[in-house]
Amino acid sequence: MAKLTADEFFKMPNAKRPDRRKKLLEAINDGISLEIYVGSKEIQMVFPKKKNINSIRLIENLKMNDKSGFATIRLIGVDSKSYKISEIKKSEFFGGGGGARGGSDLTATTESGQCYVTSLVFNIKKKSIKWEDLTYEDLLEASKYVDTGTTTLDTVLNESPPEWVQSYVKVANYLFANYKMKSGKKIYFHRDSAFHKKIFSYKKECLDNDKKSDTQQAPGSFDNNKWNPGDIWMTTFGKEAHTLPVLPSDSWSSLNREIYNLSGKGVASNREMIGVSLKKIEGAVKADEYNIPGSKKSTYTFNGFSVSAERLNKGQIPFFSSIDCYLYIGDGRVQFRATSGSASKPSWQGEISGSTAAGGKVGGGNVNIYLKNNYGVGIFRESESELANKANTPAFWKDFYAIYKKLFNDTNFVRYNKTDMGEIISETEFKKIAMARAKETDSFIISKYMCIKMIDVLMSDLTKLDSFATDIFLYGASNTNQSSYFVKIYE
Repeated sequence: MAKLTADEFFKMPNAKRPDRRKKLLEAINDGISLEIYVGSKEIQMVFPKKKNINSIRLIENLKMNDKSGFATIRLIGVDSKSYKISEIKKSEFFGGGGGARGGSDLTATTESGQCYVTSLVFNIKKKSIKWEDLTYEDLLEASKYVDTGTTTLDTVLNESPPEWVQSYVKVANYLFANYKMKSGKKIYFHRDSAFHKKIFSYKKECLDNDKKSDTQQAPGSFDNNKWNPGDIWMTTFGKEAHTLPVLPSDSWSSLNREIYNLSGKGVASNREMIGVSLKKIEGAVKADEYNIPGSKKSTYTFNGFSVSAERLNKGQIPFFSSIDCYLYIGDGRVQFRATSGSASKPSWQGEISGSTAAGGKVGGGNVNIYLKNNYGVGIFRESESELANKANTPAFWKDFYAIYKKLFNDTNFVRYNKTDMGEIISETEFKKIAMARAKETDSFIISKYMCIKMIDVLMSDLTKLDSFATDIFLYGASNTNQSSYFVKIYE
């Protein structure tokens, strides 16, 4: 049974799917008979306008993706009985019968969707919009100023979750109100386009030049997102890659200053290009601007660590309850763990949560660099695999257990440890339990070892804690000295 559920009702219109809210209002106003399901039976029903004046008002005022409001609306049939909208058949009248689609990359879909809707606001409507204003014809017109690589408008319209459509509208309105571009120009929107890739080609040139210098500045691999996490780019230059002016790549300062210059230096009349980092917005939209040249970077305070799961199940030994550890920094925390790979090839990293840098990640290689920069020593030389290759050797288990004991006995460990550790166990028992946990989670041993190895370095000099904490957060937030100007959207 294909029903007009909330998810179906709020889908964006496309060439084959009309605006379902408008079609339902049309059926009520014009007395069009609709198919509805009553139990397992399908019957025809007319919902007279006179009996549904209040329902019409509720449908007209229904906000995008308001599933609770949608669920409370009742339509009165010609038989004077009450029906839910979700009991109506998703018939051809509502553009039904096309079959389900799927398989696209949600990130590509939603970031591209933001481009199309923001182009609609900037180039077609030229004013703030409501979700009801999203018509296929207008979005098709807006697509003339959008390049999202292989993600088409049809993909966006078919596969955008309703809660993201609500976010598209909110963010587009916010950008239009607060980040207008150079007047008299059409605004082009890029995501994974040739233009977008060309911007990052200059970043690559700069990184290559940096690596060749005697005093390399950029940390570790310094991927594109750490230089600029702009998911979409707004520009007055054009749709084609050749419209992008040549950017300097001799130094980070010259490249980043030019990126800021093109943003208009905060003056809308001069704004020609900005990168925008996106989040799904359900409440009010907020924005911060990062990496303005000459601005002072934030500093962060190290507030402690934890080596157990935040919620323990009955009978769990805290240390063995999870493969991760946490560092508490500023108003947030960083969770470290092996996120993928096997025990022999772990991919260990930290992820920030609970702050404006939430979602920012820092890989094991960069953690190692910041440890070396601050403490003169890291947890490995080149990669995590070095430690994995030594796992299960006598020296490995001796070191692993020695650091574990420090959690109970060392003054600095006890001072900063936020974990209730329970009772210390013997080395034999320690290895036995760790090996058992590794059977449950392949990467447990190497992930946990890297966590406490890092903490061991941190506790060796408390005067360096805040400096290390600041490095971690600035990198995770794409706010290093080598990062470029962008606007971050959040709520």
